[in-house]
Amino acid sequence: MVSLRTPMSDDTPRLFIPALAPIYQKLDCVALPLLRFAMGVILIPHGCQKLFAWFGGRGGMLIRMDSKSHKITEWYSPIQYDTFYEAQPDKNGEVWAGGLQSGHFMRFNPKTEQWTAYMMPEPYAHDRRTWIDNSTNPVTVWYVDHNGYMVRVQPLE
Repeated sequence: MVSLRTPMSDDTPRLFIPALAPIYQKLDCVALPLLRFAMGVILIPHGCQKLFAWFGGRGGMLIRMDSKSHKITEWYSPIQYDTFYEAQPDKNGEVWAGGLQSGHFMRFNPKTEQWTAYMMPEPYAHDRRTWIDNSTNPVTVWYVDHNGYMVRVQPLE
């Protein structure tokens, strides 16, 4: 377990801010996942008293952390050598992530565990920031490319 405490010379943990001890204790169980997968995150409520955090990760990994059970679930992209900078869920519960090396924008349905790949406009495109417009049907995904281009992905289905 990774601790949010600083070690003293005798290896006794010392809190950064002692008054925040209750918060540190709650964060101890998630400190390692947050440090390991903090490339991109969004917290989305899914039902009563349930909160999921979605992360994009190396190796084409999408990570979902359940804040109530502290369970982490990982799914891997079917595209080899893919890496995700961030992951964003939409109003339908599907998760969108732009590949950094694959030239694809990926949509993942966690209920069916099915992936859909969308070809990016150029093979060297990199998604740096994603915004999902949930007011459209189907949803519209916008992302900013590393060259400063704003790109829209609108699925036909």
